[in-house]
Amino acid sequence: KKTVYCSNEHPVHEMQFYNIGGTRVYCYYGLDTVQSADSVLKAGLHVRDTAVGVLVLDKYFINQRPGDPSNPLTFWPYQTFYASPQGLTFAECKKVGSSGSNALVDHPLQTTVICQALQSLAEVAARQGYKRLIITGDCGYYALATAAYSKRLTCWGRQSWIPHPDGAFAGFRVPRFKCPSLELDIVLSLGTTQLISDVDNTKNLIANIAEGAGVI
Repeated sequence: KKTVYCSNEHPVHEMQFYNIGGTRVYCYYGLDTVQSADSVLKAGLHVRDTAVGVLVLDKYFINQRPGDPSNPLTFWPYQTFYASPQGLTFAECKKVGSSGSNALVDHPLQTTVICQALQSLAEVAARQGYKRLIITGDCGYYALATAAYSKRLTCWGRQSWIPHPDGAFAGFRVPRFKCPSLELDIVLSLGTTQLISDVDNTKNLIANIAEGAGVI
């Protein structure tokens, strides 16, 4: 682990970096200096045990404004950890996503690199004392191969993930896991394609919205 400090004028940009299994993981450590106890209480007590993980592409970084996945304030006041799968560019991510559930067969190396990044996010979050990790991504192609990652991550030796006994998150194609070795719950919500459609109509977004609500 390495910590990079900043001046008092820009405390938000203090960062911590980790190297876990070849994956670069980092977080904006300085957010703690501007996150008051008041703001945490207003957001709810779950903020203390829930973190966000973001898969980011290698050599592609956009964080100009809150709302961009890589901006430190996008998920604030939740602590966010970012992982860059080693060497995974947009083109490589597109290949994996385009293969969908067959990604492990078509692109085994790239798919395993992504799974290592997911494992690294889980490990760092658990080290920091979090009990729940919700993972998303900065590229829509990540989400298209979620089934392939889910299959690989349940066969990862001592750190294997297991399906959560409560089932998928929010009734959609958003798999939820437990990692017993890390004592961590993990929600794998990598993109909107997981929320929109499913071959099972009961899991489609339109079938799960509350009465009177609409989808835009």
